[in-house]
Amino acid sequence: MIPIQTDMPIIFFNWASQKPKKVRRAAAIIMNEAIKAKRVALAAISRSIKLLVKEGAYDSVNEGLIDQYSDGEDLDFNTFKQWKEKGFSIKKGSKAFLVWGKPRKAAVPEPKDGEDDEFKFWPLCYLFSNKQVEKKEEKEVAL
Repeated sequence: MIPIQTDMPIIFFNWASQKPKKVRRAAAIIMNEAIKAKRVALAAISRSIKLLVKEGAYDSVNEGLIDQYSDGEDLDFNTFKQWKEKGFSIKKGSKAFLVWGKPRKAAVPEPKDGEDDEFKFWPLCYLFSNKQVEKKEEKEVAL
């Protein structure tokens, strides 16, 4: 039995007794629920920041989110890929900060009369701060 930790209570799932297809389906369901919980939490925080954006305190919701995540030492926020390109690696155990990604257009399965046939989907974007990374050391190659 492997415990799976989400924001919900711990779920015990006996992977060995399940067929591979059922295991993948169960894992996908658990992941989807975890992502939904993260989206709901981020949406709740974003609602209050939207008011500050309307007042002109921030240019965007993401700017307000990053400002709330900053504690004076967190100055630079980048994705995993961006840090890797800069020559850094993420410290083990670091938890990402969530912001909204670039909106994606998605087709509605069957639009109703008078409705737009496309809507915007805002994916989650995972950022790491400068406190969560360390410079990669170049490995010496023996000749």
